[in-house]
Amino acid sequence: MKHRKIVREFLLFACFLILVLLAAGISLKSRPVAGFAILWLPNALVLGLWVRFPQLVSRYALLGAACGYLGADVWFQTPSVVTFIFACGNLASIGTAYMLLMRLSAAERRLVGITAVLKIFAVTLVASAVGGAASAFASYFYLGIKPFAGWSYWFVTDAVNYVTILPALLALPRSFRPFQRRFRQMARDFRVRQYRRVLPLLSLVAVGSAGLMIGGPGAITFPLPVLLWCAVTYDVFTVACLTLVFGVWAQWAVATDIFLPKPQQSTRAYLTLSLHLGIAFIAVCPNILVAVISSHRALLVKYQALASRDSLSGLLNRRSFFGRGQLLRAASIEKGAPISLLMIDIDNFKSINDGHGHLAGDEAIRCIARTIEARTRSDDVIARIGGEEFAILSSGLNHAELDEHAERIRKASEDLEIVVDGARFSVTVSIGAIYNPDRSIDIDRMIRRADEALYRAKQTGRNRVVVLTL
Repeated sequence: MKHRKIVREFLLFACFLILVLLAAGISLKSRPVAGFAILWLPNALVLGLWVRFPQLVSRYALLGAACGYLGADVWFQTPSVVTFIFACGNLASIGTAYMLLMRLSAAERRLVGITAVLKIFAVTLVASAVGGAASAFASYFYLGIKPFAGWSYWFVTDAVNYVTILPALLALPRSFRPFQRRFRQMARDFRVRQYRRVLPLLSLVAVGSAGLMIGGPGAITFPLPVLLWCAVTYDVFTVACLTLVFGVWAQWAVATDIFLPKPQQSTRAYLTLSLHLGIAFIAVCPNILVAVISSHRALLVKYQALASRDSLSGLLNRRSFFGRGQLLRAASIEKGAPISLLMIDIDNFKSINDGHGHLAGDEAIRCIARTIEARTRSDDVIARIGGEEFAILSSGLNHAELDEHAERIRKASEDLEIVVDGARFSVTVSIGAIYNPDRSIDIDRMIRRADEALYRAKQTGRNRVVVLTL
């Protein structure tokens, strides 16, 4: 076990040493003479791996990363003191971000939740600001750059790379199976000519290429609408990878002056064209987003309605009846109004099913539901709470009005003629009503008493109303 631990610690040290050394070396290649790197990869890579796989965090991994930072700057012949200060700044940035990210929930660290990305973004801004303090110190004493200029350059570069690289690492699956399923899905889409899944990806390549050809400051915005399209089409990890590609593409274009005017072109005309196109691509983004949100809201309303409604009758289901009933009761208590409850049951319902079939029974339930709904007030709570049982909770009716209300429903039900597959039949209902001037009595007790009244109506011949007072 001791040997295994030593080997593991050595591997962690070596892996993070090589990772940081290579990432920092690549990044320093983008550094102009006597300046800062335009692209800085190691901080986001180390932080993402540590947060996504906490088992990799150890003092040996930290030591390996530190040696990687020092080695890269020595490799590029940075002054020793500056190398040390920059290494401390990088480690301070990573450490700050790690401590803050680990305070988020596991789901938020996987980019799950409405505010997850905003929280991660805020953390990266704080971490970049902390790391930039080292740059401000080194810039002033060793590079001859004003402290704020050095700090702001570090801050912006670190923040951009965190935002670009970190989401892909945080959303990284723990196994290769999701990758295999994703590639199989893409291959199947191509085989059956279902281009809808790959069209956003192809469009992203197209607009990215157009941005490189047109150039200018506005070209950096060209991929934004397509990235939004990708965001509502693909999963979190895929979108994070596409965002990573966009970030690298944009920073490479900045480093190679693609987004700056070409000397041989008319500066004003060129800038105007590029900026106008950029405005167009930015302006379309909010409209895409609001269309998607509106669509999702409509679906949410539809699903909420399905969850709260009985599919056969279209009335509220039992659970929703109690939820809305409590609200009506609370409003009645506030107003000082009496509450009443009607329990309605279709008479001899089994004989309808036996004599005419279950389709006829279903149609009877639908017809009675429509009859009840047509004769109730807009603020009444109406539900189908059982097989052939309905309930109406009302507020503000006195005893006489309640009796008339129940009688109207009974008479209208008696007058119905139901037709199913050419067969005609009629139904009757029995109604048990409870008048409750004492609003402190809860709905459960009212239902029990209404059931007693309904039982009396059934026992005394059906097709009648029995009203009781609590």
